[in-house]
Amino acid sequence: MKRAFTLLELLAVIAVVGVLLGLLMPALSGVRTASKRVGCQANLRSLGQATLMYMDSNRNDLPVARYHASVLTTNTEPFGTLADFIGHPLPLPAHEVDSFSPWACPADTMYAPSTGFSYGYFPMVVFSMLLNERQAQGYMRGDRFIVFYDFSTEHSPRNQVLRDGSVSQMKEN
Repeated sequence: MKRAFTLLELLAVIAVVGVLLGLLMPALSGVRTASKRVGCQANLRSLGQATLMYMDSNRNDLPVARYHASVLTTNTEPFGTLADFIGHPLPLPAHEVDSFSPWACPADTMYAPSTGFSYGYFPMVVFSMLLNERQAQGYMRGDRFIVFYDFSTEHSPRNQVLRDGSVSQMKEN
């Protein structure tokens, strides 16, 4: 005589599988978030290394930029200056952001789709506040000076890259 599963046994197995999936889904969400953070940190590390290479070629000065970069305004500095050092083309207007773009955080759903960039260039603030470039470059000499930071609020705390090329998480106030 053949033995078959009863309806009760089948429902019990489905219930157990459902409970296990319910326990697994939050863990997978956490892994997805962590992988996006690591991707963002890798992008910032690339920007930090490109900045160091630029500084080696330019009397230890940082690139000049006075406005936030956006492909919509065709103002792509300082990323346009660093593109040769990174070896990846800048994003184009009205194109979807490349998922492997070093210019965009994988978690950013707000800034990158519209501007092409997810990272702010902190010296831009200093350049716009001070009278001349020499003053600004003098102010930004310390290794712990923030060069790039993550616009995206998708992960907290945000990531930052310092003048020495290191990547860390910003201290939240």
